[in-house]
Amino acid sequence: MELKAVVAYDGGVAHYSVSPESTGLYQARLEKYEGSGDRTPPEELILVRGVRHWSGSTEQQVLLDELGRAIESREREDHPSGPAHTGPGDRIPG
Repeated sequence: MELKAVVAYDGGVAHYSVSPESTGLYQARLEKYEGSGDRTPPEELILVRGVRHWSGSTEQQVLLDELGRAIESREREDHPSGPAHTGPGDRIPG
């Protein structure tokens, strides 16, 4: 699954190509940046899915979170009938 992610970055828009490397590990490559040339986004990133948040090869947590949300959104689109949520009081058929 390669995904094209468009995220806000420092007043501009960054276009990344994101591909999985292994379970919970993704590589993102900057394809285009539409914004000020003063501060451009990282050319390449490694993203790691954590339990509660995303981490990776940059200290720019907002960028990691934006790319992580794009990955999660794509996964939901690819698997819309994934496992049903079960919580307290939910019955599991069987």
